[in-house]
Amino acid sequence: MARALVVYYSLSGTTKQVADILVTELQKIRIETIVEVIKCTQAEGAGMAKQGFRTVFGTKYVLDNPPQNDPREFEYVLIGSPIWSLGNTPVLDEWMKLVKFDTTKTKFGAFIQCFGTFYNKIFNKIEKVVGKPLTAKVPIFQKEAKNSPEIITKKIEDFVNGMFPIENSANAAATETYAEGSPQNDEVKEESKTE
Repeated sequence: MARALVVYYSLSGTTKQVADILVTELQKIRIETIVEVIKCTQAEGAGMAKQGFRTVFGTKYVLDNPPQNDPREFEYVLIGSPIWSLGNTPVLDEWMKLVKFDTTKTKFGAFIQCFGTFYNKIFNKIEKVVGKPLTAKVPIFQKEAKNSPEIITKKIEDFVNGMFPIENSANAAATETYAEGSPQNDEVKEESKTE
């Protein structure tokens, strides 16, 4: 049976909401799923403006505990995080510095929560760190999380289909669940807010 590691950091709960939907979808297709929640108490309790200020001016974040799982032991690693000021993900960055990745065995995917369009910067950063292109990637906009949970569910279904294509399926989803210039990209212009 294939094994997937779903690893994420959530500040306000939106990334957790998406990760829970993702785990449900993986269970539907019988993927053994291990969930690792990245904890960083240092990042909690500060408002969006303060987190953005900290990030821009180089605050170093320390995780509450070291990574619990070795990504090299999984066929699939699915990474989630909110974007902070100017496309930064400092807590996720710290986790990625502490682990190693196997590009020959493992396929990678990412689900990023955002207000604006900095998600491509984060996808590119993850690809650089893991050493290969993401098999699937999906931005989840804060507006969708608050107002349209059915859109999130559909996006995650498409994301899972991109990660785990069903053989002989004429309806296999594309590996990316968004298109440049799509309506959801044009809806939100404010880029420097956080989850």
